[in-house]
Amino acid sequence: MSDHACPRRLTLLTLMLTTFALLAPLAAAQAAPITERMTSTKSASGAKKGTPVKSPKPKYPRPTATAWEKQVVALTNQARRTPRMCGKQRFSKAGPLTINPLLTAAARSHSADMSKRHYFSHFSLTGKSPWDRMNAAGYRNWTNAGENIAAGQSSPAAVVKAWLRSPGHCANIMNRRFTEIGVGQVSATHSYRYWWTQDFGRR
Repeated sequence: MSDHACPRRLTLLTLMLTTFALLAPLAAAQAAPITERMTSTKSASGAKKGTPVKSPKPKYPRPTATAWEKQVVALTNQARRTPRMCGKQRFSKAGPLTINPLLTAAARSHSADMSKRHYFSHFSLTGKSPWDRMNAAGYRNWTNAGENIAAGQSSPAAVVKAWLRSPGHCANIMNRRFTEIGVGQVSATHSYRYWWTQDFGRR
């Protein structure tokens, strides 16, 4: 079945930090563009405020955002400048998000992993959550965090448009609690071809 033969599909998953979900790997036939999102307002460490936490050395390098990744950030900030409805929820305009290389590292590593291992989920096939990836990248002690993922959209404009059409993803984009962002985009020759992760945070 070709990409064009598949109906467009948009899925939404809203989970808290303590919720676990693992989706089965996606077959190449399921290659219609899709999206998902997660949010959390818990501390990544789970420790009380002011409690020192020993963290492992970051696993990922600090990458520079690519042109496409920067464009997603620019379009996201453009959307945040305008009050909008995300489904039935009204959001006022929000300040611009700043690119954080640690979030970029976490986001890009997840897009690469989904592409390489042929799955689509906020949780890796080894059970790692977005918060695990942020911590591993060195983005720790956050107070708010969120993630949007997508696959199959062939440009920054297309993926941001898809996220804004979904109430949950739109809410992540418009969330005034978030102050930083990292975007990870990976291209492949199989399945969805384009893989996108948008990680949000505040420390």
